[in-house]
Amino acid sequence: MRRILFLLAVMPLVVSFTTAWATEITGFSPTFGQPGNVVTITGSGLTDASVVEFNDYNPTPGDFNVLSDTELQVVVPIGAATGPLEVLVGATEYLTASNFNVAPVATNFSPEVGTYPTMVAIFGANFVKGGTTVIFSGTNTPVSATYVAPTEVEAVVPQGAATGPVTLMTSAGTNVSTSIFTSGTIPSISGFSPGAGPAGTAVLIYGGNFFSPVTVKFNGKSASATVTSTTEISATVPTGATAGPITVTTSDGTAGSSNSFATGSGPIVTNFSPTIGNANTIVTISGENLSAVTSVTFNGKAGTITGYGGNSVQAYPPNGAGTGPIKVSDSAGSFTTSGNFSAPAGPLIVDFSPVLGPVKTPVTIDGVNFLHATGVKFGGVAATSFDAVSDTQISAMVPAGAVTGPISVVSNVYSYTTSTNFTVTTAAPVITGINPSYGVRGETVTISGANFTNLTSSSVEFGNFFAAYQTPTSTTELTATIPAGATTGYVTVGNSSGTGTSPALFYLQPWITTNSAGGVVNSLLMIAGRNLTNASSVTVNGINYSFTNSPTMIGAIIPTNATTGFIKIITPGGIFISASVFPILPNIYSFSPNIGPAGTVVTINGTSMFDVTGVEFGGVAASPLRVSTNQVKVAVPANAASGPITVVTPYGSSVSSNGFTATKPSLLLLTKTVSPSVSMVGSNITYTISVTNEGPSITTSLIVTDTIPDVFTIISSNASVGSISESSGDLLWSFPILSNNASATMHIVGTSPAPGALTNLATLGFAEGNLNVDRNFAFAFAYFITSAQKILSLALEPNANMVSLSWPVSSAGFVLQETTNLVLTNAWQPLKSGIVATNGLNYYTNTISGPAEFYRLVSP
Repeated sequence: MRRILFLLAVMPLVVSFTTAWATEITGFSPTFGQPGNVVTITGSGLTDASVVEFNDYNPTPGDFNVLSDTELQVVVPIGAATGPLEVLVGATEYLTASNFNVAPVATNFSPEVGTYPTMVAIFGANFVKGGTTVIFSGTNTPVSATYVAPTEVEAVVPQGAATGPVTLMTSAGTNVSTSIFTSGTIPSISGFSPGAGPAGTAVLIYGGNFFSPVTVKFNGKSASATVTSTTEISATVPTGATAGPITVTTSDGTAGSSNSFATGSGPIVTNFSPTIGNANTIVTISGENLSAVTSVTFNGKAGTITGYGGNSVQAYPPNGAGTGPIKVSDSAGSFTTSGNFSAPAGPLIVDFSPVLGPVKTPVTIDGVNFLHATGVKFGGVAATSFDAVSDTQISAMVPAGAVTGPISVVSNVYSYTTSTNFTVTTAAPVITGINPSYGVRGETVTISGANFTNLTSSSVEFGNFFAAYQTPTSTTELTATIPAGATTGYVTVGNSSGTGTSPALFYLQPWITTNSAGGVVNSLLMIAGRNLTNASSVTVNGINYSFTNSPTMIGAIIPTNATTGFIKIITPGGIFISASVFPILPNIYSFSPNIGPAGTVVTINGTSMFDVTGVEFGGVAASPLRVSTNQVKVAVPANAASGPITVVTPYGSSVSSNGFTATKPSLLLLTKTVSPSVSMVGSNITYTISVTNEGPSITTSLIVTDTIPDVFTIISSNASVGSISESSGDLLWSFPILSNNASATMHIVGTSPAPGALTNLATLGFAEGNLNVDRNFAFAFAYFITSAQKILSLALEPNANMVSLSWPVSSAGFVLQETTNLVLTNAWQPLKSGIVATNGLNYYTNTISGPAEFYRLVSP
């Protein structure tokens, strides 16, 4: 029957609903990394994720943060292997469509010592077939590795390899080995096979640096041997060899095995079991040539042979054998073990379980000689109930009043007391250990202890966060799940009788939440995060930092050799690598010179200059000429402005505390005078040279070159600034700076031994260049004469009406002046005509009639 429903709408109907998106993983980034890297997984429905694992085939959980319903971040955990990522939401697992590739990890080598061309086996994880390369310390060239398994590759040690860690590279990333490979030519022995055999036995010796010629000895006895590779020797046990170490000798040295090779002319023993017993214990002795053994002694006392097996013999120890070696003998010889067999006269405890518990806890004690036990004590208190199940096992119950202490077993006059204690607990839980000792949210751990009874939903806590747990099936063990939000701290288990606390901290995956944006050498790198307790290492770009830390903060001093890179912290809970680089910023300490024109090379000193890409002078850019760790050389650019110097890196800059003065071409005037200009031969004269800066810029690197005439002898020289030196007959006056509107003066005092006119030239040069090059030159003329050259002679001519004046021709070029009025000083006038020079004399003739006239000689 069809039902028809009518709805009468009397008011608007509003319907609201929420759409629940299905869980889906759409991608992750990056697609490769190493433990400590952060991976971002994208998708939908991720809010309720409870576990994130790496490699679904051998899952390792990673710690994660849910950022939103569509995004979460997870840290690559220690032990992660290449494989798909898995996100658990509710009871459903969601896998990524592709693998996350984990960078290779190298843990150890075989051999650990080698040189070219030794083949080295490298053990670790995440090696890629056809795509793993190796770099040995001391070389820069990658070596292709032969893939053996995901956990092993082989590579030939290249020429030039040095001692140090080995770098492994795949498409997933790069990692450095935790152990050191030693570069050397001395042979090394890592092992041999078999471990025992008579004369004639073929033995393979493994190691490194095996080169011909080689000598192999078995406990000092030379053997026939062949080098089959740099890591393997085939040798034959020689006749007459005795048990002892194997040695290998090459031209580079000798190596000995850490273990002995068991051999001899008769029986050979490689091991025996058990190592503890009594006259009722069957001891199996294994080795070679044991089928004809005729006697077995224990600590020198004859035992009873009960049978033979393949390469073995069985025997009972005698009564009272005590502790000592086993010796087997036949007609060909004998062999004595290096280890002892113990046959105690009284009881001997090997182990007991459990190691703790309350009164009435049943305890199983393992050992020997228990059949005649007369008592068991717990902490000195006798157990009221025990049972010798067999000669090797006792079952006892912890008695009332027992206290924590050793367990003793008594048998007649003999007794044995353990070196470790049995812990007597109360009704409150006791935690003795947690396995593993670190983990991430969602991971399960096993808590061992006692009294895990009467637990409630809030009984188990990780760092004050309640943890879910499985109902324990015994009072000594329970399994708990690490809760979200848990931080490094103690684990507690409680019930109505009290609380038990773990004996050690349980560590959670460390995280970096924020860190300093950058820093300079010797400054403080501050790292904020969680689970930073007991951090063991803080590195940036592989360089160790000294640091102090709390659970949520690390303060690390940036070392002098710091370089830009990723921050990596290691704690007992794991590894964390920052998602972005921590930049090491440059820091200018000084620069030189602090003044100069365009083209001047300036050396800037400081720290962390390796990333410098540019330099600015007062805001004007210049390209560095040379960059090193603590120094930058750069030429002052054209149009540079005065002001601080800035060094620029991709991450930040450093500005000098003082300024650089950028100089420009200026107007300088060079002048030169001499005093006196005319001097007697042998008398001193002084040249004065002046340089004046008329602006507009300070000038630098000034040098005045004064060319000294050949006949001039310098007596002294001095300057108001700078220094004076002589070079090839020139005086060089140099001084570093001449400011605007400033002058500098130089004086040269000297003489000439001969008469003559001296021309003295001075030239000026400076870094910036003169705005008027004509001012870069200056002259001065000096005249040296004899006494005769300055005498004016007067004589009457034969014609009495005439008078003749004469004076010597000289370089001084004296001028004859006349006047008719001696009172007026300005009445003297030079004669411009009528002077005749002949035979080295100047002549002037005048009439003696007329007004009186006066004459004199003056220098020009």
